[in-house]
Amino acid sequence: MNPGWPSGLAGALLLAVAGAATAVETTGPAGTTQLATRSDAAAPHGIAIGPAAPFQPPEEAVLVAPRQRISWRGSDPAGADAARLLAEMQARLAGDGFEVIYDCESRTCGGFDFRDALPLLPSPEMFVSLGRYAYLALRREDETGVALASLIASPAPGGAYLQLTLVGGEPETQVVDPLAPDPVGAVVAAPVDDIGLRLETQGHAALDGMGFEAGKNEMEAEIPQVLRDLADWLAADPARRVALVGHSDWTGSAEANQRLSRQRAQAVGAILTGELGARARQIETHGAGFLAPRVSNTTPEGRAANRRVEVVLRPPAE
Repeated sequence: MNPGWPSGLAGALLLAVAGAATAVETTGPAGTTQLATRSDAAAPHGIAIGPAAPFQPPEEAVLVAPRQRISWRGSDPAGADAARLLAEMQARLAGDGFEVIYDCESRTCGGFDFRDALPLLPSPEMFVSLGRYAYLALRREDETGVALASLIASPAPGGAYLQLTLVGGEPETQVVDPLAPDPVGAVVAAPVDDIGLRLETQGHAALDGMGFEAGKNEMEAEIPQVLRDLADWLAADPARRVALVGHSDWTGSAEANQRLSRQRAQAVGAILTGELGARARQIETHGAGFLAPRVSNTTPEGRAANRRVEVVLRPPAE
């Protein structure tokens, strides 16, 4: 069902920029209620600039800079005002130099895989329907440096949702060119050591240090500190939930790697719930096989980096 998005998706988005594009006008479209605003410290933050493929996240434009995320909810009880919110935000904020570099709707974006990869604020601060949303990615470059922005709008019962994400900072903090040929072609070091902070600000994190050998699901190394920290973070709040997603390199068949990657996630889950005492109901396990490499598989180092387990934040238990 087409939600009736406006045709002007290629318009510009104005963001009230103070100095180096870190301040945002937080007044939402008419008839909306602001739900949340989150400011994240300078780190490698990105916005999607291409569609997602099955089990693969979209291509990203990345800046090492502060990030701000703001969400609003519309007043139409039927939730049919998503298109209006998006159009009004564009019209209100147009003319300040941001240019659209990618736009899509739910199916052309990549459906669940696209939505799941976005830095969305958690429910109830933001909601995105699987089959009905529209997305814009924008970029601005001027004397203050580079800034990135995205908008996503989605209808929902009780009122549509809109989220603005802005990534920008002092020019010297912007060390990754967001329009480079391969903006995510290298492993980016985690910006902070706190696994809970990474999950809450980025939505996912790699559990490095597991030491998986090719074709094996057993950990060859001692339990790394990041896994102990994850167990402590889960223990601090029984409502917290995560998904463990196993990954493999490209060696072997798709079926074998799908099975192996799931077994790796299960092995890590068993350590969390066994030796480290995490609650089983807080953890689910999945396998992505070789379909989501973080670096090229063409070198031994790359294949080793791709044999991993990642943790993904899930909605809290009710």
